[in-house]
Amino acid sequence: MDVYVEYQFDQPARRVWSHCGNFRSVAALGNTFSLIEIEGEGVGMLRKLYRTEGGAPDVQRLDMLDDDSMTLGGTLIQPTFLDASEFQFRYTIVPLAKDRCKFAMTWSLTLPAGACEEDYTQVLTGWTQASMQRLDRYMALRDQQRSQLS
Repeated sequence: MDVYVEYQFDQPARRVWSHCGNFRSVAALGNTFSLIEIEGEGVGMLRKLYRTEGGAPDVQRLDMLDDDSMTLGGTLIQPTFLDASEFQFRYTIVPLAKDRCKFAMTWSLTLPAGACEEDYTQVLTGWTQASMQRLDRYMALRDQQRSQLS
């Protein structure tokens, strides 16, 4: 099953990519995790995302990173929030205008027997949209802070 999600930013594509293209970036995740641990460097590195202290982490592996096309792909090798297998993600930042771009993400996963596609689509779409909204607010706040300092 594939779930496609888009979010549009009133920001330059490279600025959004500076957050979303950094596998270590907390801002790109919308600050929804209490702890993030990184193991390794570059393609193959792991990111452990803890929702609560002491809880089991979601573990993601960086599978591809292309700065020129502003595309990142990975695999959830240990998802905790949804029961699924072969759980992969890929997103691209697409320039639309000088100060406007689109975050385009595809989640690919195999559902467990009897699972409802609509439920999984709603969860993945909702989480992705909420994360991008938090990133959008974060960048707007940083813009505001910079303009107050000048």
